[in-house]
Amino acid sequence: MCVWNSACYTFFIQTQQHIHRTIVEKENETYKSQLQVLQVTNYSLERKVRELEVKLQLQISSSEKHLGQLTEFENKHSTVVQQGKQLAESQVSLEKQDCLTTQFQKIQKQQPEELDELQNAFDKC
Repeated sequence: MCVWNSACYTFFIQTQQHIHRTIVEKENETYKSQLQVLQVTNYSLERKVRELEVKLQLQISSSEKHLGQLTEFENKHSTVVQQGKQLAESQVSLEKQDCLTTQFQKIQKQQPEELDELQNAFDKC
């Protein structure tokens, strides 16, 4: 057995220091591996954020495009509705003109007969 003399004490201290250094080195290695894991995780999260930002921009531009198309459709729809109203008004006007033309043609057919009757009456006088 070792008597606690200075050589034994020095050996004991050196052994404790070696154990302490080993523990510190293992802790450092653990911290380094944890840091690497965190860096990889951080990189993955940053990449995911960039991908989501790109998707968001695509959705925003798609939304704006759809709104533009919707506005264009609404404008064209209102134009078509307005033209439909004008067409209906034109049709009513044409129907009135057709009716007046028919009446005018009937009157024109009757005029020669009346003129002949008047001519005959004048000739008799």
